[in-house]
Amino acid sequence: MQAPEVARAQPYSYSADIFSLGSVIYSMVTGKKPYHKLAPIPALFKIAREGAPKVCACVCGVGGGVVVGMICVHVIDFTVDAKGLGVSAECLDLLEICWRKEPKARLQAKEVLHHEWLASILGLATQAPTR
Repeated sequence: MQAPEVARAQPYSYSADIFSLGSVIYSMVTGKKPYHKLAPIPALFKIAREGAPKVCACVCGVGGGVVVGMICVHVIDFTVDAKGLGVSAECLDLLEICWRKEPKARLQAKEVLHHEWLASILGLATQAPTR
């Protein structure tokens, strides 16, 4: 999945690759591409307008929900139900960081490597995000 700035044909940097990394992680966790029910062009427009799918850590057990305040609202297909997939809070945190709409708000590659979720898998030391 392309970063919003790429989808809008705006200048971009390495941070677009960090956004794409989030898409790879999403696909590994869900077994699906983000916005997989949309055709490629509508998916591209959705990314340009809204960014990446929202990730849900709700505990309602229904699945496919997104938390709005303290209320779980269910949106079919465009969310990941983290509890239903057994996704850790650390993984969700990394997805949120990778999928930040503003490129400067995303971590740099070295920071991603030392994010708590990835560092624990790779056996590396963690470091606090600087953004």
